[in-house]
Amino acid sequence: MTFAKQIVMAMLYLMLLAVAIPEHAIGNVSNTNTFAWSETSGWLNFAPTGGGIAVYDDHLEGYVWGENIGWISMGSHTGGGILSYVNTNSSNWGVNRSGTMLSGFAWSETSGWINFKPTASGSGVTLDPATGIMDGWAWGENIGWIHIRNNAVGYAVLVSLPIISDLSGDTLSYRIGSATKVIDQGTAASVTNTGVSNFATGKLTVTFTGGATTADQLGILTSGSISVSLGSVYYDTGSGIVSIGTISNGANGNPLEVTFTINATPPRVSALLNNITYSNASLANVAQRTVSITVSNGVGGTSAPITATINLTRPGFHQLWG
Repeated sequence: MTFAKQIVMAMLYLMLLAVAIPEHAIGNVSNTNTFAWSETSGWLNFAPTGGGIAVYDDHLEGYVWGENIGWISMGSHTGGGILSYVNTNSSNWGVNRSGTMLSGFAWSETSGWINFKPTASGSGVTLDPATGIMDGWAWGENIGWIHIRNNAVGYAVLVSLPIISDLSGDTLSYRIGSATKVIDQGTAASVTNTGVSNFATGKLTVTFTGGATTADQLGILTSGSISVSLGSVYYDTGSGIVSIGTISNGANGNPLEVTFTINATPPRVSALLNNITYSNASLANVAQRTVSITVSNGVGGTSAPITATINLTRPGFHQLWG
């Protein structure tokens, strides 16, 4: 074989390899809970080397590896964003996510369509946003039932989502016109996310869900390891100060958002949660406020929303007039 033919053969091999293997590894599935089971096709790995799936708020992307059937694609779309697969043709198919339910179709070159919400009673695949646990049954047109979780045997697929602790149900008592106060009351809030080292491009979002007016102000307190300057949030590591995010809005009843940098590790975002603030200077409305708080990790996962409450009181006469 001539050198030129060797080059051509090598190029053809690389092209075939590129078709056979996903472009890159993605995903937010736990490294320790990755397998589903098919009686006809064996183990299905949701976090294989060279593949993996990403679970976004409204859809799935990426690849599962079947030990006997090869790659299974979760959808025709790549790149994240907001998306709902229509599942009507070859360019808009995939698995959708709505609430706790998954639906739509995955595709295997060797085994055909896999339905994540078949019509049989008790079937379908669910995802608990509070725990990240996937459960239930999918149906393959040529391979039959796929069991996502079996406690007795000890296999499961666990999506690694941010989990916020010690903030849900907190109640802030706030006297109108007083100094800014943190919403986190009692035990310090924290966020964890197994297998995710930082939340780069993810977000902290704080939204009023009840009672809000344009007098309501959200912000970030400069205190402890957290500081704010010129629209950015910083964290003091003890050996230097690093930017962990940029602030958007929060004023006049609007949602507060912090978009994270690569320095936003779970412990640093936990410190940020402790420093979310509320203030109000208007005597006009003392209705109870509620806020919803979420954290997204930048790789498709968003925490279950938690709710905190703000109870307002008007100042007494002597507080108004000194």
